[in-house]
Amino acid sequence: MPKVATGIILATAGVGLVLLAVSQVEGQRYAYQPLRVPIALIKGQAVAAAFQTNVRGRYYIHLEFLRSIPWQQLEPYVGLDKPTPIRVSWQLLQSRREVASGSTEGPPLGGYGNGQSFGITIGQFDATRGASYQLRAQVHATIPALAQTDPHVQIDPERGSLEHHYIKSWLLGWSGIAAVAGSAIGALTLMVRRLLI
Repeated sequence: MPKVATGIILATAGVGLVLLAVSQVEGQRYAYQPLRVPIALIKGQAVAAAFQTNVRGRYYIHLEFLRSIPWQQLEPYVGLDKPTPIRVSWQLLQSRREVASGSTEGPPLGGYGNGQSFGITIGQFDATRGASYQLRAQVHATIPALAQTDPHVQIDPERGSLEHHYIKSWLLGWSGIAAVAGSAIGALTLMVRRLLI
């Protein structure tokens, strides 16, 4: 009987460790940013970068800037109440075929900010899981005022597209913790029983 109990405890602990490992992999897999590349806001500059999507859903194309200059100098470019003077066009390709395109002309589609950076949304597209794309971006006007802000083009999945993956990772993690904790309690109980016999 003790051997059987020991085997069950070890098996439970093994399952728990596997669940914890899978939880970590799932969390890292979906807490991601498929693309982030620097772009110099100098007329004629261009970037082209390939990336792959991990989840099905909507993705947003952002221009992001570090908050390395006073807000008063940054606000005219990232403020959402009027069109930005930044002139960048973009094109999304899949198998060398254009599937989406856009530019910074007109009001931004959205924006965000925190203590370290600010960003404006310049485009969006819908993607399938595991699809490969290439993003091309072209700068049409020089913006010397933003040279110190380390401009980047980045792509982020819509938060809603990831929520069920986060929940799955959370459940796997806590199931693993419960299994490992249960096996630890079982092992401790078995040791106490052996000492009392």
